[in-house]
Amino acid sequence: MRRTCLGCAGIAIGMLAAALDGSALARDFVLTIGGGYSPLGNQASIERNANFFRELVAERLPEARHDILFSDGNSPGRDVQYRAAPGSIPRSWRLLAQVFQQEKNWGMRYRSHAVPGVRGAATLENLSAWFKDVAQAAAAGDRVLIYATAHGGGSTNKSDPQDTTLYLWNSQKLSAKDFEGYLSTLKPGVNVVLVMTQCHAGGFASAALDGPPMEMATLDGGGLRCGFFSTSFDRPAAGCTPDVDGDNEHEYSSYFWAALRGRGRDGEPLPPVDYDGDGRTSLAEAHTFAVIHAQSIDIPLRTSEAYLKRIAPFGASSLVGPFSIHMPYERIRERADAGQLAALDNLSAELQLASVDRGREVLEVAARAIESRDQCDAQLKALAPQYERACKSIRAALVNRWPELANPWSAEVAELVADEGEVIADAIEAHRDFADLRTLQTERKRLADERWTHDRRYAKSQRLLRLLEDVAIAGNLQTGGSSEHWQRYVQLVALENQSLLPTMSNPAAAEIR
Repeated sequence: MRRTCLGCAGIAIGMLAAALDGSALARDFVLTIGGGYSPLGNQASIERNANFFRELVAERLPEARHDILFSDGNSPGRDVQYRAAPGSIPRSWRLLAQVFQQEKNWGMRYRSHAVPGVRGAATLENLSAWFKDVAQAAAAGDRVLIYATAHGGGSTNKSDPQDTTLYLWNSQKLSAKDFEGYLSTLKPGVNVVLVMTQCHAGGFASAALDGPPMEMATLDGGGLRCGFFSTSFDRPAAGCTPDVDGDNEHEYSSYFWAALRGRGRDGEPLPPVDYDGDGRTSLAEAHTFAVIHAQSIDIPLRTSEAYLKRIAPFGASSLVGPFSIHMPYERIRERADAGQLAALDNLSAELQLASVDRGREVLEVAARAIESRDQCDAQLKALAPQYERACKSIRAALVNRWPELANPWSAEVAELVADEGEVIADAIEAHRDFADLRTLQTERKRLADERWTHDRRYAKSQRLLRLLEDVAIAGNLQTGGSSEHWQRYVQLVALENQSLLPTMSNPAAAEIR
């Protein structure tokens, strides 16, 4: 039996979600905004994100118009950063980079991107042209689906910390408010779905929430917006790696799109993601799958959650009502819908939580994770002077023997290393401080990995805490809040429960739900 925190309003959710999955969605206009602000920020993983989504659209939405704005567009320039294989870099250069402490961007190489069918560069000019074009072509009932896989920054507006930024090519910037301005150029009745994965992506939830009023009367004409975001407005996101093997790709959208596609990037099929048992995977269920399974620092957000935080900025206590994160866990489970229930139980199991007061328990887990992370930071800071001293000692010995190394940019250095690279490498490894340097390097890596583990555990605790808060806020909103606020929340949840697919009547679509 499906559980719902929305009570009888679940009927309205089902009706609206079904309508959005039905004939109201006449056409899909899909846009990918991808790439970094420059080649230094356009990692290979971003390219893989764009290609994975491109394949998904081709499979699941074959009739959609899909435009891609990616990095430098169709320029032959080397715009993608990737990491060279460890064995491809000579030992001499690797050791010199270490002792001269020039390891930033070490081992990075660059090539032109391999994203087929790119419309143009990811610039403000091209984005504006795309919206102008689609604003003319898309009609009421059509859907615009926008996926951003890029970098982002915090707000530059001190009075509005949620007006965060999406970085485009050539270090151009797009604010959440300016993005909402683009969305507002679409015809009345055009539906919008956003999936954004840049750092501080949650600020762009305002582009959906600040759109046209979500009155029930708009159902016939459409014009509704929802969105899914890798993280909140005040946090970084995971997922930008130059590694070519893809083993480190645990960011939000990898899980989100895999759930909708039915298989991961490795091609392995996934069990059906269908928490409510209705025979399909909704956008909300794909989001829940990422919340449960993404092994990253991401704390994902969707528009209905952002809306609850907007009307209850201080949590459940912002609204008069009987519900809080400290009410008995079984009561929280009774209020949760199917997706929330799956996430609550899975995250609780992963964090090994079992108390009745799950809110208190998860707050304790979060506090311990922060404390442990800070301890790692303190230990890393304490190791820094020792590491610097060892490097400095080895550098001094090298420069005494090979004075050309005093300036690593000297034209003679490349020739020197080409001729005597192995001798130089042997001298580094034979130095009395090299063993200490290697030990310090190993310890720094261990602490960095441990810190990352604590960060991921903190992120998981925050995902669970947000779910507890959402259930409690929704309960207080339903029982004692504004009916207008409640109605809008119900609509947002329904929007999020729509399918990626354009129609229920398409026989091919029925096979892949």
